[in-house]
Amino acid sequence: MGVSTAEGSGQALLHVLKVGNARHRELDPLHRSDIDRWLAAAAIPVNQWDGVADLSSGYPLFIQSAIDLVNDGGDITALRGSEAFVELLNAAWKRLPPHVQDAAKRLSVFVDSPDTEFLVAYLDVDLLEIETLRQQLIDVHVFVESADGDAWFHDRRRAHVWERILTRESRRVVATSALNAVQTWLAEHSAVEHWLHGSLAHILDEAPHDAVDARTRRLLGLSRDELALLWAMIEVVDPAGRFETAAPTALVVRWAVLRAGHLDDPLGAMQRLVEQELIVSVSDEDFSVSGLFVPSTFVFAVTVALIRRTFAVSPLQSVTSLAVQQFVLSAIARYNTMVARLGRATLRNHGDTVQNIGKELSPRRSVAKLPALAVDFTFEGLAMNATVTFDSEADRDAAAAALGALNTHPRFAVTSLFKFPPQKVRWKRLTDALDRVAPTGRVTAGDETDVLALYQSRAQSEAAVYEQTGVEETSALGFARPRRYLIHVTPGMVAITVLEVVDAERFGADLLPPDVALRDPLMSVRLRANGVLGPDEHIGTIHSNYISDSLFEHPTRSLMTTLEHAGTHFNVPLPAFTLPEELSELETLLETSLAARRRLHDALSAGSDAANSHYITVDKSPTGGLRTFQWSVTAIEVADGLGRVQLLELARTTQTAFDQMMTEEEANRFGVADPSRAISRHGGDAAGVFAPLLGYHRNDVRAPWPPELLARAAEQKRRLQESTVASEDDTDPS
Repeated sequence: MGVSTAEGSGQALLHVLKVGNARHRELDPLHRSDIDRWLAAAAIPVNQWDGVADLSSGYPLFIQSAIDLVNDGGDITALRGSEAFVELLNAAWKRLPPHVQDAAKRLSVFVDSPDTEFLVAYLDVDLLEIETLRQQLIDVHVFVESADGDAWFHDRRRAHVWERILTRESRRVVATSALNAVQTWLAEHSAVEHWLHGSLAHILDEAPHDAVDARTRRLLGLSRDELALLWAMIEVVDPAGRFETAAPTALVVRWAVLRAGHLDDPLGAMQRLVEQELIVSVSDEDFSVSGLFVPSTFVFAVTVALIRRTFAVSPLQSVTSLAVQQFVLSAIARYNTMVARLGRATLRNHGDTVQNIGKELSPRRSVAKLPALAVDFTFEGLAMNATVTFDSEADRDAAAAALGALNTHPRFAVTSLFKFPPQKVRWKRLTDALDRVAPTGRVTAGDETDVLALYQSRAQSEAAVYEQTGVEETSALGFARPRRYLIHVTPGMVAITVLEVVDAERFGADLLPPDVALRDPLMSVRLRANGVLGPDEHIGTIHSNYISDSLFEHPTRSLMTTLEHAGTHFNVPLPAFTLPEELSELETLLETSLAARRRLHDALSAGSDAANSHYITVDKSPTGGLRTFQWSVTAIEVADGLGRVQLLELARTTQTAFDQMMTEEEANRFGVADPSRAISRHGGDAAGVFAPLLGYHRNDVRAPWPPELLARAAEQKRRLQESTVASEDDTDPS
């Protein structure tokens, strides 16, 4: 297999081959000793050797042409100066019959090899004549045969025919003929094949100005910025997506910047494309979507060809679908359902998708029993995500391993991979910690500086929560990456509008100028152009507050509400966290959780209970049924400076007075020297006691069911099934 490193795809393939330890050889010019041995074997006179070596520069194709020239009676030593190489090419050209030369002239306008069916129509010959023509051009080295059996011009040979053999007027005639043939071809074929990407722009450059319609002429006059926007529209639009043939305008501009590197004036370019009716842009006061206006396959082919010439890259039509097909699906052996999207997603986004898929599969199917993967990845540096469901956990785990192994590929990388169903998220520990620092009631702000300070306070709290929380939990709560707040305050403090910046470069809050048009559908595009938004930042949610006497809820307390809603929403379909049966294991979990709580309190400057110990008795006596079973637990917190966690299992036999935090008996049992240092006592079921210590809401925790209760439930289920079968037998008419 031959691989060219002239383009990125060849470089990427070579990288994969090297990673896989595949044998490869780089094709460099031949050394002089190799050339001499070749010429000796071909019986070329020694006095011609220096000329052949100099003229060919060591490349085998031109060495063979020089050998052919000598064998035809030519004298290499007579070729001198800058025209020597041209004479070598002319010599090969003269060996062709006239009708083959005529065909080669007509073909030289195409940079890449067209489809054979197209060539048959274009040259008005049959398939056998096409094959004969190819072989004749290969024999004189005008065509070069590739590893896949195809054959087309060597670049230097094509340039020689087009620029040296054909006159200016001949080039115009050939280009016009080729353009007419391509238009006819595309009118009958809906796909724009790869050979047109490189050839069509060249054809249009050489054809007369009046050979194309007005729309095509407008396309030919587009600037780099305008072509970058069209490039982005081709890639981000997904016909199976929410907007079908369009995409959010802000995303289009952002994508264009990512792909093209920079845009000088994206807003001006977008406006010019609309004015020239090359795109369709629809908006209301808050939102805008844009898409290509493609009246014909030829117009689309011209657009692709101009993008290819300008940026040396062919657009990836519906890039998300392409990436999923080439990488995600190719790595997964078996799956049930897949939903793919452009951009990053949080675990919360994936969780919503899993729930929707579960409802579609079966209204009664529990999402907690639906194996799935939440995959975020990049393709060609572009962020995407996919939610995939499976019929079994084994299929899910095999897919996760296969996707993880793809990270050696230069074009594709998995950035996060979570398995479903996940554990419930411990959001309660975050809201409890924030409750210690967030002012209660409504707060006042005298001017925009006070408002900014309040949101900066929220951003600091959010940064502390982010740093002290695991990746999976922050993703489940919807802020897997930093968030920033842009604040707009109207004159006179009538209203506050807060723009939540997603995928922010940092946590923080900043004021917007009062003259920013908040109802502008291109607002995020303008903010990015003015440097207010970074290249990867974009506006998420917009919150508006109309102020009454300058009083409103403190932003940090609203953060508590946001976390509670997000955590509750994420946890509802998931199975409860089951406490470990072994109390020693539960002790370790409690120690870890309490240490994490102390770090969070320190980060929030919320005060610390680091020196307090927790002494807990557990009664596991099985009472009630599976639905109502819980352990009976008594927890005592003691400010003894030891920071211990100790659990003991025993039946509760002592009734404690209401005014006594810890009895002498309990102090002796746990080895507490001074029971008067007990500061709190709490009794109840396992969920009520252990959930806050572990950071969960009480509804998200349960005690493990004892074997005797499980056996009793299984027996009841068996008897119910037997009675149902017996009832059916009694009513059987046979």
